[in-house]
Amino acid sequence: MYILSLLVATSYYTGYSYIEPFLKQVAGLSDGWITTTLMIFGGAGIIGSFSFSKFYPKNPFRFMNIVLLGIVASLVLLRISASLPTTVIMLCAVWGIAVTAFNVALQAEIINNSPQNATSISMSIFSGIFNLGIGCGTLLGGYICTYISIAEIGYVGGAVAILAFVYWYMRVKKLLQTKRIKSQTSR
Repeated sequence: MYILSLLVATSYYTGYSYIEPFLKQVAGLSDGWITTTLMIFGGAGIIGSFSFSKFYPKNPFRFMNIVLLGIVASLVLLRISASLPTTVIMLCAVWGIAVTAFNVALQAEIINNSPQNATSISMSIFSGIFNLGIGCGTLLGGYICTYISIAEIGYVGGAVAILAFVYWYMRVKKLLQTKRIKSQTSR
């Protein structure tokens, strides 16, 4: 789960660290609309939190699939959506929902799978690794802006997010499912 956290944070911050200049230079938004878009992005996170509380308990694996694919789609479609102000603003809202929902869900999984009396240690490790992902994403995005083009940050972040999804789907999800099956049969 920690590797997944690192990959998602890296993907997210590859794009998000440079979203303000992206919205200005690539999408052509005015300063006022950039501020509004960032407020919508942040406010949409509240919807992500509510989505977590409503849908995650019913089917946590499906929920994680959807929010991870939401992050992938948001990053991959970032440049394409920049052709129209409305689409890039709506995409940023979806991105905000997906990222917040993912973070809350992953934290729940870490807490649920922590050794007894080690929750605070597990969450501290998660926090440190997530912060490392912020730095890695910012560094990667900076390289993209410097050596390629700011317009490409979504594609590169999306590639990392695809890697995160594949890792989730092929490794983490299977381990968690196996662990849940074992805990249910031992009751």
